[in-house]
Amino acid sequence: MALKIFCLEGEWEKSLKPKYSVESYLKYLDEAFGIQYIYRKVNSSDSLRKYLMAIRKKEYEKYSVVYLAFHGETKKIELDHSEILTLDQLSELAGDSFQDRIIHFGSCRTLLGSESKLTEFKKLTGAKLISGYTKSIDFFESSLIDMAYLKKIIAYKDPRDIDEFLKKNHPVLVKRLGFKVIK
Repeated sequence: MALKIFCLEGEWEKSLKPKYSVESYLKYLDEAFGIQYIYRKVNSSDSLRKYLMAIRKKEYEKYSVVYLAFHGETKKIELDHSEILTLDQLSELAGDSFQDRIIHFGSCRTLLGSESKLTEFKKLTGAKLISGYTKSIDFFESSLIDMAYLKKIIAYKDPRDIDEFLKKNHPVLVKRLGFKVIK
C-alpha cells in the first residue's frame, strides 16, 4: 500500500504576506516520489474538527500519515495566533481519527515533556506512532527532516524504525531540533 499523507497546516504569521508553507514540499514529494497527499489550511478548532471528522471516511483510510503543521508549545499546538489546543484537547477533538495512523507534529516543542503523557496521548488516540519535535525549530531545517522522514516511511516495513535512520543519517538536525518518535 502506498503511503498517503493527510496534512493540516495552521497560520505561521499574523501578516498575510509570507508565502512559506509545508505544501510546497508535499508537492515535491508527490511529483518526485508519488507520495500522494491531501492538504488543508486550518485556523480554528471548528475547521480542525471538520477535517478530523472527514478523515474517518472510508475514502481516506489509505491516508496513513496525519501531518499536523502548526506553531507549538510544550504538549500543545497553536491553530491560530489566538487559539491553542493541548494534546488532551486534541485527543478529545480527534476521537478515533488517528486510529492506526502515524501522527507527525511539525511544530515547536509539542513533544517536549513527560514521556508517559505522550504515550498516554498515543494510546488514547489509537495512533500507530507519534513523532515531532522537543525544541524550538527553524522552519527550513524542520522541513528537511520532515521531507526525509515522510519519504523514508515508505521504505520501512515497520515505520517505528525510521527514527534510527534519521539519527544515523541526519544526526546534527535530529539533535538540534529534538526530533522524537513515540512508538
